[in-house]
Amino acid sequence: MGFSFGTQGQDGIEFEVVGHEGEPRGGYWDDVALHTHVGVVAGGFRGEFDADFQAHELTEFQSELELLFQMVGGTAELGTSTRQVHLTLSRVDAVSAAFVGIVQVSAVVADRPSHGNKLGFLLQLDPMQLRASLLELEKVVAEYPVRRN
Repeated sequence: MGFSFGTQGQDGIEFEVVGHEGEPRGGYWDDVALHTHVGVVAGGFRGEFDADFQAHELTEFQSELELLFQMVGGTAELGTSTRQVHLTLSRVDAVSAAFVGIVQVSAVVADRPSHGNKLGFLLQLDPMQLRASLLELEKVVAEYPVRRN
């Protein structure tokens, strides 16, 4: 189960959430970690790596993404505590609800936590692509909520 930004087989970034890092143990950090496979296609660059998200990072991102989809302006950010993934989505050239412009995705990814090799890239999306991404993310958040002990 996952979510993505971009067009499959073309420039984009895909997140495939494999599942919680383990069984609930009652410890906050153990119970919120989500193991995720990340795939990137950006121009001539292609790569895959594994990253750990915290469930609340995806929940907060979903809220910001919903606002970005509904508004003419604004931003939504997704970052991991391990600094492996940082995305900033923003509306560009939007002047009114009738002319909504494009959504720009600015991304920096690293193949290892904290100090891996880094790749920065930009994607441009039609705002309707954002809706599809939001629907995918909603399913992920529903499947992997923040676990409470």
